[in-house]
Amino acid sequence: MSYPDVMQLTTITKMKKHPDYKNAKSGDVSSSYRLVRDLLSGKNQIQKINYIAENFQNAILLGVYASEQMGKNKIPHALVAIIGEMTGLETEARIVQSNEVGHTGSDAIHRLAYRAKFTGDVKQGRNYILTDDVITSGSTLSELRCYIEDNGGRVVLFLTAGAAQFSTNIKLSDETRFKLIDKYGILEIQKLLKELDIYGGAFEFLTESEGRTLLGAGTTIDTARNRIIEARISGRYK
Repeated sequence: MSYPDVMQLTTITKMKKHPDYKNAKSGDVSSSYRLVRDLLSGKNQIQKINYIAENFQNAILLGVYASEQMGKNKIPHALVAIIGEMTGLETEARIVQSNEVGHTGSDAIHRLAYRAKFTGDVKQGRNYILTDDVITSGSTLSELRCYIEDNGGRVVLFLTAGAAQFSTNIKLSDETRFKLIDKYGILEIQKLLKELDIYGGAFEFLTESEGRTLLGAGTTIDTARNRIIEARISGRYK
């Protein structure tokens, strides 16, 4: 199974320094559009947008639309809308996250334990470009990809405004995959993922960050399972 590339448009630092960032993250639509238009106005950004227009002509732009701790984050909405205007690509707003996971500012085990879930109709056989304002572990985008592909679509690109250090390399590396299999066993990993409803048990959707977190979660698969369950019990996972 091929893994989508990640295209980063700018940096987290540039986003956070923008005067409209806090209001955009909290749900102000006008602030979101001003922020995104400014961030996409550079020569490098325009070249990347043109590349998308030329190479993904029949794709659908879809953002991660979710409730954040600070309020309703509107940056993904603005990214999809403005990139849609710039490229002429179709956009989608009816596939949405159906739960709250509180990933903003959380640690790696929390991100592994608390899974984003989605609802909405996927267009059969269509290509999708998944868009978010920031990639950290890649878990939300990868769960959205799992949802899209389980329902008959195909994800061809991950698109993010900013990314944490090394997080654009979200594909599980061969080294980490081999370490996981050697430590826990492939069948036990699949069983764990299915039991905890992580990618429905599909090992190939794990990101590099998630793989490393799982490696460090325990000396056995049972201790790793217990750590993830404890993280869920201590919070309010739904």
